[in-house]
Amino acid sequence: MDEVTRTAAQCRHYAMCKIDFLDTGLCASGPAKGYVAYYPQGRMDIYAALAQGVIPVTPGLVDIAETCTLCGICEKQCHFVTGLRPGQVMEALKRAVADHLAAGLEVVSPPADPLLDELQAIVGPQWASNDPAILISYAHDPYPFKEAQMPRCVVLPGSTEQVAAVVRLARERQ
Repeated sequence: MDEVTRTAAQCRHYAMCKIDFLDTGLCASGPAKGYVAYYPQGRMDIYAALAQGVIPVTPGLVDIAETCTLCGICEKQCHFVTGLRPGQVMEALKRAVADHLAAGLEVVSPPADPLLDELQAIVGPQWASNDPAILISYAHDPYPFKEAQMPRCVVLPGSTEQVAAVVRLARERQ
């Protein structure tokens, strides 16, 4: 395993990259897109999974990589808390996706899923996903004795009514 992949795999999932505790700002795509995948923590998971062949290059992964501006905010905050240097991982993720696209390789679309369609009908198409690049950032539990488990879908409801509708649907679909 190379140094960049090792750094990506060492993300502690403290989620400090989602809090502006150093008053240096946040990764702009995180709050805009909502999903963990658009924060440095998610990008660390994505790069590790991509490097290990766990996920393919998907439309979501392309968007996630392209929305990283390499601003360096994550470098300061993550290093302050964990001693990790995620900037090299962000650069490697962008490079891997750019190289994939430049080589004309396939971008794999997620499969159709009726449950996803129902979730998107509740929250809107941008707030529910089954893209593996989104899902992988929700697959890791910090509990040390539990293996990563990829969820079927991720949904980000925006109101109490949407939460209630999602819970009803989940209960109906078990």
